[in-house]
Amino acid sequence: MLNRSLLPALAGGGFVVVPQYGFLSRIGDSLFDALGEERMADIYPAKSLIDLGIPVAGSSDCPMGPFSPFEGVAGAMARRSSAGLSISPDERIALEQAVDCYVRGGAKAMYHEKFRGALVAGMAADIAVLDRPLEGLSASELPAVRAEMTLVDGAIRHDTGVLIPAR
Repeated sequence: MLNRSLLPALAGGGFVVVPQYGFLSRIGDSLFDALGEERMADIYPAKSLIDLGIPVAGSSDCPMGPFSPFEGVAGAMARRSSAGLSISPDERIALEQAVDCYVRGGAKAMYHEKFRGALVAGMAADIAVLDRPLEGLSASELPAVRAEMTLVDGAIRHDTGVLIPAR
């Protein structure tokens, strides 16, 4: 929960906000019951933070929250509980913005933005090869996305064998 009246004070202050958007679908109904409609407006802001230039680092809070970052991306986009309750729809963000929270935002939160968070020469070759393109996917399709291979600093760390079959 982040009181919206505090957001301007966070802008330019060097803060990184680390929300768990995957909780919106997982426990959104329980949060609504516990907090009520008025306080729910302050749950896991996204758009208002981005609009103010406040860095956002998407997080899973695993093992309590969903392991997959794509559930968090979907939560930031749809902002719906598992029962379909709309949660602060004015805080929805686009796919590209949500992915950026997990990629660039994560690097910023770790103070790694000078060598992680983008695929450019001289930066770490941290890459996830996904089972489908993200472009054009709806929030409801995102949780099914899987990584076929991941590379950290250019070295393969996860490989399902789909791309390079075992010999």
